[in-house]
Amino acid sequence: MTEPNTMQEDIPSPPASIQFCKEHPTEVAKFLCQTCRDIVCRNCVVRGNHKNHKYLSIQKASDKERQAIQENLDSTKQKLTGLGSSIFWVGEMKKQVEMRASEAEREINYLIDQNISTLERKRAQLKRDVAVLRDRKVQQLQTQMETLTLALEEIRRGVEYTEHALDQMSDVELVTTKGQLSGLPDFNEVALQWEPCRTNNFGIEVDKSLAVDAIVDKMAHVSDKDHQGGDQYVLSMLGGKNGEMFTSRCQQRSYFVVMAMDGLARATKVGVNLVKVQIQPPGDNELQSVNMGSKKDNHTFSYCPSVVGTHTIQVSVAGHCITGEPVPWKVESSVYILNPQCAVVQPEVNHQDKESLTGCWFSHGRHSWQVRILAPEKLRRSTDAALFEVGVTNGHRSWRWSDGNKYYPNSPAIVSTISRWQCGDLLLFYLDLDLKQLVIYNQRSHEIDTWDGITVPIRPYINPQSTKIFGLN
Repeated sequence: MTEPNTMQEDIPSPPASIQFCKEHPTEVAKFLCQTCRDIVCRNCVVRGNHKNHKYLSIQKASDKERQAIQENLDSTKQKLTGLGSSIFWVGEMKKQVEMRASEAEREINYLIDQNISTLERKRAQLKRDVAVLRDRKVQQLQTQMETLTLALEEIRRGVEYTEHALDQMSDVELVTTKGQLSGLPDFNEVALQWEPCRTNNFGIEVDKSLAVDAIVDKMAHVSDKDHQGGDQYVLSMLGGKNGEMFTSRCQQRSYFVVMAMDGLARATKVGVNLVKVQIQPPGDNELQSVNMGSKKDNHTFSYCPSVVGTHTIQVSVAGHCITGEPVPWKVESSVYILNPQCAVVQPEVNHQDKESLTGCWFSHGRHSWQVRILAPEKLRRSTDAALFEVGVTNGHRSWRWSDGNKYYPNSPAIVSTISRWQCGDLLLFYLDLDLKQLVIYNQRSHEIDTWDGITVPIRPYINPQSTKIFGLN
């Protein structure tokens, strides 16, 4: 009797993952009835209660369910990542709000202090006016008082003389000297002003329509300019005009800045850590990475194009796209410094991969290029006033900069706002032929100068054309 029990105990148990059919306990359940959501065996499917139901093998059902769960998991992970990013951006924006609030408080203090200074100046002016009026009145009263005092002394002497004469003269003397004795003045003939010539009235006349309490309430207020449209931000090229893009040169790194514009059109550089940039070259589906600037840099990001054609730039601030449609940015062929022996060759239109910088002729549009100063600084001590020059020329006249001076055609030197140079300085050139204007910007010193009245056709100008003095990268 014990042997069967022993043999039964020695039979291994089925794996835990194997499940038997509830209706056919000896059959392994291999299917999922999609109609009843029950786990069933082959017998149930073929001739049992689930014969006409929809079913799937447990493996396929498991794979399908696993895939659905995995997709949901992946989606949740993405949202988790996005949530973490949102927390970061919200935190950064919180810092920006606190910084802007501190800046606004400084602006308020400046505004109020300025108006306090104005009121103090008004206080001082009114006090001066009072002092002038006081001195004038006091002087006039003093003169009147001196006149009355002299009259008083003269009258007192006449009274004393007359009293003495009355006491000493006889009746005969008094009668015979009548008309000659009296020292008393005839007040009808003496012009004296008995009342004070001026009063103590000082009138302070106030224009109530300009009263401070009426002005202060309208002078300034704090407003919330929050909106998500992105039009408060501007993408520009470093040293160029706000919101304007210039055609650039291949293999020359371009510098961009993202500015925030407030209600008074004041521009403030957006924190680099709030900005995300995507650049797509022509014919390339892959978005290119950019070099982000640092807090101490004037630019927000930079990018060195390696292909010719129209690139697109998309910028987000704190997770919100500020550019709407991607911004087109045209890149033309790279340039080189022409051999001086070929400098007089007439420019020809061509489509080579490279062209000489001074052979690039422009007649319309906006164009930019860069020139790096490689001249050693010891050459500053040179007696040559025109050690080197940069700018634009039409072949006969030039608009140029040289060692702290700016020059117009047929005009003497003018002191430039780009003062001094150092070896390694990168000069950024922005030529706007719609405005007939050239802008040169020194990236190191952040100095900028402008030339107006440019005529076309026009081309870049460097002198001398030497790779020892200038570089293009």
